[in-house]
Amino acid sequence: MALDPKFRGYSVTFGSRIGVIILTAAAGILSARLLGPSDKGAYTVATLLPSLLSTIAMLAGPQLVLTDVSKTGQVGSRLDKLLRWSLAIAFSSAAICLIFQVSSQPPPLSGALVLSSAVAVVAPALITPEYFASTLQARNKFGALAVLRLCQIAVPGTLMIFGVLLGQLIGAMTGFIAGSLIVGVTCLILWRKVHRFQDAGIGGERIPWKYVFLTNLTLIVLFLSYRIDVLILNAASSAHEVGVYSAGVAVAELVLVVAMSAAVVRAPFYARHPMRPLRRDAWLVLGLSAFTAFSIAAICPLLVTTLFGPEYQGAIPTIWILLPGISILAVYRFVSNAELVRGHKLGILYSCLISIACDVTLVIILSPNWGALGAAAAGSISYAAGLGYLLLHRSLRGAPRFKPGVHYASRSEARLPREVKA
Repeated sequence: MALDPKFRGYSVTFGSRIGVIILTAAAGILSARLLGPSDKGAYTVATLLPSLLSTIAMLAGPQLVLTDVSKTGQVGSRLDKLLRWSLAIAFSSAAICLIFQVSSQPPPLSGALVLSSAVAVVAPALITPEYFASTLQARNKFGALAVLRLCQIAVPGTLMIFGVLLGQLIGAMTGFIAGSLIVGVTCLILWRKVHRFQDAGIGGERIPWKYVFLTNLTLIVLFLSYRIDVLILNAASSAHEVGVYSAGVAVAELVLVVAMSAAVVRAPFYARHPMRPLRRDAWLVLGLSAFTAFSIAAICPLLVTTLFGPEYQGAIPTIWILLPGISILAVYRFVSNAELVRGHKLGILYSCLISIACDVTLVIILSPNWGALGAAAAGSISYAAGLGYLLLHRSLRGAPRFKPGVHYASRSEARLPREVKA
């Protein structure tokens, strides 16, 4: 008997997420063992820069691709124009960062310093896979999407490990740069070869810049709400604490596999049916994430000692403190992903700003004395604050707005937008 396409999509996506987690964990464990906490912390901070630059330069392209292709099945010419804008901004930003970082350091320049600055050039290569992945997701080609996601981790991760063996920190960054460029260029070739760019019937060829800028701002703030704790911890504490914290995060974020699998599969559905409730899905994500968190909490002492080594013992209490927050983050990421594809950005933007404010304040207060433990506590509290506001914002936005003298058949009718009532 043939498997239902919906459940086949779940199973393939969930399997690929497990594969991505395993590959990421393997690369993280090997690099942590081979580099040690201090170099691991330096590598983590260096590779955050291209991720941040690509997020800024992405221009909400993957979200627009997902929306357009989910509704029309076509990749419009405006999407290709938006990709060219994204790549141009990424190249410019990377060049500015490289020049600034190198010129601001007194000679003689070390190889590690030059390469940590050169990592910025990876930013454009991180953009094209996301555009191409969104077309696969919108067309429910979850098998091809799974292969792409695995390659995004496997190729840079494998070359990074070979680089560590050959040249420690310098080799690790060289391998990461080479692997990311291979994946990025391949996806750009596929994007040009597979798609026929034409008017998709949604706004013609005009790029909706208002949507792009507001959504992109939301995504930048969303990225910072997940990763700013590493940057603040690096400034307020030490590279060793960053290395311990990154090991703890790598284990705790196993909880997110359920939420992100569900978000990938359900996003095209929510794009096509923006009025459908998501409460049932959110509760399911919370239950499965909590169960995963309890399981990880029970085995993490053995897991950390066996996989990372005794020098990472400090990651064990860090994981315990992070797990409640990561369970909350799982629900937050699922709900925020659904809200983005529906075009509801302001609630996510405000909730991220609240989360960042809590995180930065608490990391600055706690990390000088508590290091990775302080950053973990700050992260858990900030995730809870962000989800709390987002749910409050959604409830207020969906509350009935009765008008005097108007008859409503039900309370739900009063909540419908004007265009839906018409």
